[in-house]
Amino acid sequence: IFAVILVLGLTGWMQLFKIVKGEVSSIIQKDYFVTSKKLGFPLTKLLSSDIIPAILLQLSIFTVFQFSNVILAESSLSYLGLGVGLNYPSWGNMILSGQKYMTSGEWLIIIPSFMLVISILAINDLGEKIKKELNPRIKNDK
Repeated sequence: IFAVILVLGLTGWMQLFKIVKGEVSSIIQKDYFVTSKKLGFPLTKLLSSDIIPAILLQLSIFTVFQFSNVILAESSLSYLGLGVGLNYPSWGNMILSGQKYMTSGEWLIIIPSFMLVISILAINDLGEKIKKELNPRIKNDK
């Protein structure tokens, strides 16, 4: 299980780096940041008051969406036999085990597949709601 966590963690950092780099370079180029820097505000103050709050907003949204990607990747790896193994419960293991009984008990594939799709959709919906709630630029349709 440690190898699967390590692989999924190492493959997700590039997207995270891209988001952080984009946010930081966007903030650094804004007039208020340049002015504050030229006035001599300490970098730690600028970091704590301007950069980190903007990054935390994007990171919280990214984390929720990445969670559903990790669930899908792990279940795909488990279905292929490269996941956490049969000792740990996984949607991919359940679908793989039910494949043997596809003609006599199709619900053994349908139910885990349906629950996998529902859980991914629910997590993505939660991410959208968090994004709409935390991002003031997105208009809320209430």
